[in-house]
Amino acid sequence: MGGRWREQRLPAPHHQVIIETGSPDEDGRLGFPGDRLVAVLVRLSSEHPQAGQWFLEAGLGQFHGQGGPVFADLGAATAWIEHRLRTRRAGGLPGGLQ
Repeated sequence: MGGRWREQRLPAPHHQVIIETGSPDEDGRLGFPGDRLVAVLVRLSSEHPQAGQWFLEAGLGQFHGQGGPVFADLGAATAWIEHRLRTRRAGGLPGGLQ
């Protein structure tokens, strides 16, 4: 699955969407490693100290319930997703942690 993620992220790491959050944070990306949606990311607005960074608005499957990590950029979010997928396949992440 890692190779498919790399192929899809070359031209565009995530699919751009507008997310209805009830706040100015609406610039969103859908994270697809391969053909599976695993993450909904939202760029934080100037209302936040981390303005311009990316927040995990929703995680699906093994990414569900991750407490909303914040990433400096989409590259950092992609690296986090790829790391979790590799670690999970290798038998890591007990209880879905890390």
